[in-house]
Amino acid sequence: MHHTFGISRSANDWYDIVYVYLKDHDIVGRGEAAPSMRYNESTEQILFILKHKVKLPEDCSNRETIWNHILPQLKGTKALEAAFSMAL
Repeated sequence: MHHTFGISRSANDWYDIVYVYLKDHDIVGRGEAAPSMRYNESTEQILFILKHKVKLPEDCSNRETIWNHILPQLKGTKALEAAFSMAL
């Protein structure tokens, strides 16, 4: 970061970011997970979930179907939920 990012509770000079890419033929969706210690999230936790592979449903024609299928696999990790929401 070129500048310190600050809010009323804290200020940081850096953030770990995990990128999530979803690809369907020539279309690529991209999302970013920025884990927050405030919510007991870590980069390691996110990578652990991703290494165990988030499985997509057989039918990926409907965003809501996909979301409902993957959401439980994200273990309530809000940063990862945000990343998948962006990528979809």
